[in-house]
Amino acid sequence: IWGYDSWLPTLVYLSQRSVGYTVPFVITSYTVEEGEDDGEVVEELLTKDGNVGECCWECERNTFGSNKERETKSNTKGTVYRENGAWQCWLFGGAD
Repeated sequence: IWGYDSWLPTLVYLSQRSVGYTVPFVITSYTVEEGEDDGEVVEELLTKDGNVGECCWECERNTFGSNKERETKSNTKGTVYRENGAWQCWLFGGAD
């Protein structure tokens, strides 16, 4: 979510009370640190008028994520990247 502005219109739509239902939204990331950045984007979005949501669980290591280390050119030294290595869940929207 962090660094991908293309997600914002979707998150705004899902977080509108006028949608009439709640939507669970699970965010995965390579690391807990990246997931925390994603969570900050969601928290900021939920401070805007008309956006409704709550955190179901905060970013944590995903025990169902990959055990295989992901090699990338931009790895921060000492950081292990794994597909779906961390996750968090938000509940967006609601009924009027």
